[in-house]
Amino acid sequence: EAVIAPLVWRLRKQMRECEQPEKSIRLLAVAPTRALVSDLLRRLDQTLPSFGWSVGAQTSDHSDASRRPDALVTTPESLDSMLVNRFTRDHGEATDHLLAHVEGVFVDEAHLFDCSARGDQVLFLLERLRRLKATAVDRGWTREPAIQICGASATVSNANELAVRILGEGAKALIVS
Repeated sequence: EAVIAPLVWRLRKQMRECEQPEKSIRLLAVAPTRALVSDLLRRLDQTLPSFGWSVGAQTSDHSDASRRPDALVTTPESLDSMLVNRFTRDHGEATDHLLAHVEGVFVDEAHLFDCSARGDQVLFLLERLRRLKATAVDRGWTREPAIQICGASATVSNANELAVRILGEGAKALIVS
């Protein structure tokens, strides 16, 4: 919640400043397991609705993506599936995508994705999401090309190195004791 709260605050402020589609996923939280997805969903569902935000999850246990909540919690595997399968089509032509309006991503338990095959998967998924956003801007589905990506871990020895490996060049760690 300490990482998600500032993301939500920034996204809510941006939504007030410009026109946005009626229902779209703005914040995506990626957790390494379905159990962590369920836990994060439960915690976010206790706070985000008081700000007018809807929350949902997409895993093999949850199927909330189609209702396009403001915040969606998922696993890397479900994110992979959503990136491939969730285009809106009109007469066979793509006119939007479920994740085209995502402007914030939170990677929970980032240390579990470090130097592993699942970590490589997350890196590729984040790059695919960035490319989707670029395509969405080019096609006029959204105006905002940027995605802020944050991660959190309570058990990492070198936070700055992990930040760069998982979040990309220019990432910086904020360490709170």
